[in-house]
Amino acid sequence: ILKTASTAAYKEDAAVEEDEASGGKTAETKPQGEKSIRRDFRETAFFYPQLTTDKDGNVDFEFLVPQSITKWKFRAVAHTKDLLAGLNEKEIVAKKDMFITPNYPKVLYQNDEIYYSAKISNTSDKTLTGKSYLVVTNEKGENITSQVVQKERVDFTVAGNNSIIVKWKLTVPSDASVLTIRSVAETASLTDAEEHIIPVLTTKVLITETLPMTIKKAGKNTFQFKSF
Repeated sequence: ILKTASTAAYKEDAAVEEDEASGGKTAETKPQGEKSIRRDFRETAFFYPQLTTDKDGNVDFEFLVPQSITKWKFRAVAHTKDLLAGLNEKEIVAKKDMFITPNYPKVLYQNDEIYYSAKISNTSDKTLTGKSYLVVTNEKGENITSQVVQKERVDFTVAGNNSIIVKWKLTVPSDASVLTIRSVAETASLTDAEEHIIPVLTTKVLITETLPMTIKKAGKNTFQFKSF
């Protein structure tokens, strides 16, 4: 028996329904009107190496599904005391009717000017119309979106079973060390947000130069470093 534990970070209730076409299961989230911010993108959802069944051979456990919109492979391996073994594999698909996937850089530099893009995917059969925007905070937790994003809101229309690209022009502050960038897509009834923490590197270059200082007599001597 598998149970997906609820988490406040998702702001949504998860429902699992049978997907007869794939022979597996599809995990589908149903929005409850609150914003869902996805931050957990672990590649391994769980690993329980020491589960023990009850007298009827059943095992019950719970786990939190990471917030990636992807296909998960579930694998169960069991053995008895007399070394009889069994293996079972299933696929679980985590999806939403609409979700946003930012194409975020791994690192930024101070004073960078970039176009931050994201893909909005519509997995339903209906055309969706809404708005998308960024929320940018610095290392102090201060919201600096209006200072760094040229146009905060981008309206979109995406056809059923299709996707579009949206983008924003972003300027990295000269004193930033890390930025938290949240990409949000909203319609009248659906919402999704994905958040990433991006380190910001300085553009300054550390220069090291050595200079021999030979003093032959008493008095004042002047030495000049060529790089300074």
